[in-house]
Amino acid sequence: MERKRERKRPASRHPGHPATPRRATEPCRRFSVEHNRTLDLYVYIYVLADRVDTLSKRWEELPHKMAEAAFGPSDEDRKELRAKIDAIEKTGAVSEWRKLLRLISEMVYCRGIDNYLTYVSEILALVFRTRPETLRSDEKVALSTVLAHPTMEELVRALAELKVHQLSYRGMEDLASYLASRLKWSLFVSSQERDRIVKLVERRNLIVHNRGVINDLFRRRYPGESVDRDGRIKVSVEDVRRDFAIIARSAYSLDRRTAIKFTLGTGPIAGRGRKAG
Repeated sequence: MERKRERKRPASRHPGHPATPRRATEPCRRFSVEHNRTLDLYVYIYVLADRVDTLSKRWEELPHKMAEAAFGPSDEDRKELRAKIDAIEKTGAVSEWRKLLRLISEMVYCRGIDNYLTYVSEILALVFRTRPETLRSDEKVALSTVLAHPTMEELVRALAELKVHQLSYRGMEDLASYLASRLKWSLFVSSQERDRIVKLVERRNLIVHNRGVINDLFRRRYPGESVDRDGRIKVSVEDVRRDFAIIARSAYSLDRRTAIKFTLGTGPIAGRGRKAG
């Protein structure tokens, strides 16, 4: 009897990151594509710098190799070549990349968190549009708003957009509490996940609104946070790798649970485990 070959879950192209789900909602598909593109850019900048330096070294070696073939090596040539290659290593593209690493890391970090927050807004809007009963509340809707939309579908879409806009001003903790109490909908699978996501968003806010300098509120909430001598939070390569994995796991988990709870349509994610075209 022939055994069915077990389908393996595709590995993520970024080590330490969760594999992209086979199927997801449209908001999650957009999140996944942007998430991987942002990480690809982060890796590509270093790879490009490294290749520039490698080509520079080979270019410097070429005339010396030609001279060696014609006349034989000399100590003078070796010293000159070593000096040129040392200069490339000290002032080359990788060296410049290291100088700019903090800025690059902060930009990529904020882009990743913004992508996650956009996904949360989009999945909220999808739920409200697909299941209009979730919009029920004691809030009054102006007659002018109702009359401005010729069909019920357009009205629901407008009300969903308005609701998402209102909820976007809430903090992640407040939003999670609101959805849990009103819709029995859990944004996070545990308080530990909620606390991690809240911290990542607060780190992003410090970078965007205060150049990364921590304030008293952040210091009281996270007394062990590592800062530099100017009081700015540190965003390392490891921070980007670890925290991007956290938001990806959170988004994929939320999407799977939300699709089941509200019977949302899902589809395949193009480029799963590979670069999206």
